[in-house]
Amino acid sequence: MLAQEAGTSGNFSPDGTCGGRHGGWKAGNHETMLKACDKDGDGKLSDQEKAEARTAMQSEWLDKMFAEFDTNGDGKISVEEATARFENLSAKWKGKTEFESKLSEQEKTSMKSVATKWIQEMISKFDKDGDGQISKDEFVAGMKVARENAMEMHKQHHQQKEVSE
Repeated sequence: MLAQEAGTSGNFSPDGTCGGRHGGWKAGNHETMLKACDKDGDGKLSDQEKAEARTAMQSEWLDKMFAEFDTNGDGKISVEEATARFENLSAKWKGKTEFESKLSEQEKTSMKSVATKWIQEMISKFDKDGDGQISKDEFVAGMKVARENAMEMHKQHHQQKEVSE
């Protein structure tokens, strides 16, 4: 179960209610989460209270992800910011995979070019106001679409697996 641990960041408001931007979600502190999210005080989370907690956690995760990409803090994600973020992630994995160590410099450059093109396409796809960047609202909407697509692919995979068995 996810819950708050004092002194970290997450989804508890300063007044101890579920859904704010104070405190933190961590595994194992069930009692703190229950106190924060149990609106009716019955000692357990109703389906509604669970849904509100889930929404708060998703919102916090999206805020964190957006901030990691919006490195200049202007409220928008540019192609350059997204590309730099992916390069930073790639650098963390550099030399840690057998695949990467087998690539020539030309192949690595080609992959970077493909990744940059993909980033440009994603920004174009979700950039509803046409400014060439992704706002927070556009990011949230894009992530929602990505989540729905992933869930549909997962569902189809399991349906195909059941048919083949």
